[in-house]
Amino acid sequence: MTDAAVTEYMKIRRYVINLIYKAHGESVQIPTILELAKQFGVSHATVSKAMKELTNEGFIIGKRGIGSFTNPRLSIPHGTRELPVIGILMGDGMGVHFDKYLAPILAQMLQQLVYLPATVHLLTLGSLDANVVYREIVNEQLDGLLWESPTEKGIEVIRRLQKDGMPVVTLGREIEGIPSVLFDFEGWGEDCARQLLKEGRKHIVLLPDTPPWDRSFNGIRKIYREAGIPLNENLFLKDRFTCLDDLRKVIAYGAPVDAVCNTLFAENEVNDILLETDPSLKEKCCLVQSSIALPPHPGFHQIIYGLPFEILVEEGVRLMKKALVKDSSPVECKKIKLPMVIK
Repeated sequence: MTDAAVTEYMKIRRYVINLIYKAHGESVQIPTILELAKQFGVSHATVSKAMKELTNEGFIIGKRGIGSFTNPRLSIPHGTRELPVIGILMGDGMGVHFDKYLAPILAQMLQQLVYLPATVHLLTLGSLDANVVYREIVNEQLDGLLWESPTEKGIEVIRRLQKDGMPVVTLGREIEGIPSVLFDFEGWGEDCARQLLKEGRKHIVLLPDTPPWDRSFNGIRKIYREAGIPLNENLFLKDRFTCLDDLRKVIAYGAPVDAVCNTLFAENEVNDILLETDPSLKEKCCLVQSSIALPPHPGFHQIIYGLPFEILVEEGVRLMKKALVKDSSPVECKKIKLPMVIK
């Protein structure tokens, strides 16, 4: 098979296995080839090949003149089959790598959902088109969906799923009318700014990042504005691809820098540049970064914000549990406070 054919086969295979899982030991009739082709948006030939493979593997039993049915002998063992099936979706559903931020969230989701209790279903998507994504999720026959940082088009899909009655909880992004949990980056920015002001720091470099991490900068700006201390906008390095070179230039040109707020880089890139360009910054510059970043060279003053992944996911799973039982209480958006450590 081609890569595309393999992908389509896997979608149909997962669909059939989900039918078996939810059949509770019964034999369930499978839609016709024509119906499946329309449902999955593929050719009749692709469905025919998939059905033939599934039959050869024993998942499907064909009954001449009647149709195809799931094999009840492959039913999930008693004690697990009645658990809700909760899907996990990360971002746009097309990622293959998980960094220091995403990997702990995914690990916590897998670990905590099974003790909901639930059966966990990790989704991967084959398109960014909202209509295709919606169809792919519906075809997975989920009882609920935990979606980390949905995209703009993902929000459209969530609205449609909500209309269908599927419980959806989002992590990392607030969506009106949808149960959500996210880190309070803006509140952390305010706390950080108060500490920087307490230390008399007025020349702050802000390194760029995408949502939600950039919300911390809004909090920093707010507190400095309220204190009547203008920040130098020229030190807000907005291009994530050139900001490290821009940081070198800022220091080399002699611009005063007494703090660098870094939410983007985690492998000591920033403190290495400070030391290489002006070693004296080790004594007079504060590094602001997350707890998942590598420790800088000894001697740097640091303000570190924690990322309590376990609490983030714990709250998300709690909201999913409420959604599964059709809890009628107001929709919650829970913001998790980020602890601060000063070194």
